[in-house]
Amino acid sequence: MAGQPLNLDSYHRPILHTRGQENRVLCTNTAPPCAGEVMLAIQASGIEQTVYFYNHIHLLKSTSYAKRKTNASARR
Repeated sequence: MAGQPLNLDSYHRPILHTRGQENRVLCTNTAPPCAGEVMLAIQASGIEQTVYFYNHIHLLKSTSYAKRKTNASARR
């Protein structure tokens, strides 16, 4: 594999396995955009998944912060 160019056409996703006899997992995630590929890999392996999305950043505070920063940059 080393030295070969990456190519999605020839990529074969490995099959994932769970421990024990259960074929389901509980996942926690704080960054949904980052979870996409992992969730697809689990799904492609036929594993049932429950994903608990948790974001400790309050949406209103985050939006207000971004707005203040944008306005500050625009005034410069």
